[in-house]
Amino acid sequence: MEFSRRNFLNYSGIAALGALSYSGSSFAFGAKKNWVQTSPMPIPMQEIYPAVFEQEIYVGGGFVESDRPAFAGYSPSKETYIYNPEKRLWRQGPTLPEARHHLGMVSNSSYLFAIGGFYGVKGNAWQLRDTVFKLTKDSETWSSGPVLPSSQAESVYGMIEDNIHVVGGKRIEPQNGKILDSDKHYVLVQNEHWEEAAPASMVRNSAAGAVVGDRLYVVGGRGAGSYHLNNNFIEAYDPKLDKWETIKPAPVAVAGHAATARGGKLYIFGGEIFGPGGNWKTGKVYSSVWSYDPHSDEWNVSGGAKLVH
Repeated sequence: MEFSRRNFLNYSGIAALGALSYSGSSFAFGAKKNWVQTSPMPIPMQEIYPAVFEQEIYVGGGFVESDRPAFAGYSPSKETYIYNPEKRLWRQGPTLPEARHHLGMVSNSSYLFAIGGFYGVKGNAWQLRDTVFKLTKDSETWSSGPVLPSSQAESVYGMIEDNIHVVGGKRIEPQNGKILDSDKHYVLVQNEHWEEAAPASMVRNSAAGAVVGDRLYVVGGRGAGSYHLNNNFIEAYDPKLDKWETIKPAPVAVAGHAATARGGKLYIFGGEIFGPGGNWKTGKVYSSVWSYDPHSDEWNVSGGAKLVH
């Protein structure tokens, strides 16, 4: 779906919200590379992975404020919201079968997929899932898709030649049930079954990615452990060779950011870094936007968003 990928930034600041959206505000990145405010989301949400499907933006799951919070005042959501860029209006979408946060959304020519993520309740907010839900343009309800080979969340999602790719993120260690970082790379072939492709070069979570041309770029992210350190490592996956190639590092080590493709370039924006000792409460967030040109192998600053995300 070239239209969806290449015009993602033209539509709404939902792209910039990426994994974090505290206020519900939305911004669009115009042809002159300036941000303008669009219609706010119906409710504030965070830890979301939006997708473009049939020329509209879909947001589902995520953390929302709750009087019965699972984590830091928030609980996972079952709601889906759809933004129409021509009308500049939001509407309610079909309710998810089960509440999720860090729910990965990605589309191809047939379906919008909602992949993996976490379920959570108070005292156990980070329950990894292997479920896949799918939606057609005219559906009023989600249906089940092929389950992931293993439970995954905080992954990178992309579509190449109508096949869905899921790379890295969080996984469960079968031997002890612990949640660890992953380098796994799964491909949903013909909407029917998952195949394992070449693993990423490193294990990481909270990276971002986008398809430029016919390659999937994975940018940044962080590692689990005591300090949750960000990285600026970038690699690109070539499906014809089933091989990853290391790319020129990003200008900043960032995680929890967003990425998209536009005009043959890769854009990354927003993101976060944890504070000393890996303390998320003392961390900071970014408002910068960077672009990478695969032809010149150069990074450039493309202007900041009006809000940090």
